[in-house]
Amino acid sequence: QSGHDDIIAKLSPVITGSDKITSYAGLLSVYQKAVKGSKAPDLIISPEQGTGTPAGKLDFTDTNYRKTLVVFYLSGCGHCDAIMQQLASRQDEIKNSAVRLVAVSADTDKKTFSEALGKLVWKGIASCDYKGMKGGNFINYGVQATPTLLVIDESGNIITRESAVEPALKALSDPSTELWRKIRRPPRPAVPIQLQQQQQQQQQ
Repeated sequence: QSGHDDIIAKLSPVITGSDKITSYAGLLSVYQKAVKGSKAPDLIISPEQGTGTPAGKLDFTDTNYRKTLVVFYLSGCGHCDAIMQQLASRQDEIKNSAVRLVAVSADTDKKTFSEALGKLVWKGIASCDYKGMKGGNFINYGVQATPTLLVIDESGNIITRESAVEPALKALSDPSTELWRKIRRPPRPAVPIQLQQQQQQQQQ
C-alpha cells in the first residue's frame, strides 16, 4: 500500500529468506521485485509522440547521469498529484545535479495523461502505455500502489524505494557533500563581550 514502502523494504529479506512462499505472483511480487539493494528491472519507455524522447529500454548506466529518479503515479490521485507538483517545482535543480527524472503513468486515457503533464510543464522523461497498473513497467517493478518513487544509481542498482519526495531527494544527495557536512569543524561558540574584556584585562 502507498506509504508502506519502507516497511516492505525491511520485510522483504525476511520473507524471501524464509523459503515458506513458493510463488510471488500478484500482490506478493512487491516483496521480490525492485526492492532496495537489488538490480533495477528493465524500464521500457513509451513516450508521447513529438516529445523527442526515444522509445525503448532505458539505460541506467548512461554516463551523462549519476542517478535516476523514477516515479510511478496516476493522474487525479491526490497524493500523486502533490508528489508530481513537488518534483516539477524542483526539476531544474534536480536535473542540474546530473539526475534523470522519469515519470511512469498508470493512466489509461491519453488526454488525461497529456493534460496532466502539460499543467506540470514536465521537463523529464514521461512514459505511459495506457494499460494502467497492468502495464509492463508496473508489473516488472512490483508496483501495487501509487505514488512509488525509486532512486537508481549509475550501476543500475536500486538505492531506495519510497512513497514521499523528501526521502527520495535525500537519496539523491552527493555522498561527498554529505560527508563534508558530517566532518566539517563546527563554528567556534560566541564569547560574551564581558568575558572578552575580563580576558583582555588578565592578559594586561
